[in-house]
Amino acid sequence: MDKGIGYAACLRGLNVGGRNRVAMADLRDVFLQVGASQVRTYIQSGNVIFRSSLDEVALASTLEAAFAGRFGFASPVLLRTGNQLRRIIENCPFSEAERQDAESGSEVEHLHVALLGTEPLPEAASRLQGYAGPLEKLVVMGCEAYLLLHHGIHHSKVAANLHRLGDSVTLRNWNTMKKLAEMVSEMETD
Repeated sequence: MDKGIGYAACLRGLNVGGRNRVAMADLRDVFLQVGASQVRTYIQSGNVIFRSSLDEVALASTLEAAFAGRFGFASPVLLRTGNQLRRIIENCPFSEAERQDAESGSEVEHLHVALLGTEPLPEAASRLQGYAGPLEKLVVMGCEAYLLLHHGIHHSKVAANLHRLGDSVTLRNWNTMKKLAEMVSEMETD
């Protein structure tokens, strides 16, 4: 019996700053209602691990419609398969030395990945580079943008302007990305 493809769904803007409050149990229910299986959530910010036999485009639009119907507001659903998540981790453009240098100067998360709904135009990625401060690095690779921020995300102009890469963008820190990849891999071996 086909168990479907293992996915991580990252929803944008949930439970941030007291807005768009969604209980993770209710979010799991939405995924189950559209036929997903092995549904699990990770932390309170809209990360869902699951399996589905639907194709990725149909799955994203079905989930977005079901979510809006249940909660009364829209949230883009950015999907990544297990293979895509592993590729994101393996292809980090920053060396271990660069990451350690950024980490040593800050007590906040310094490495982030922006998941994009579509690959941005090269000129959009180039313009976004103009927002990067001297202690910020941005690398856009396909439908992901990697950010190395020595002083964290809260004071970053490049992070604040990620929306310029496209309509559907959500950001996760490196530890969350590694955990999502790990969780999908574990699910795929079950």
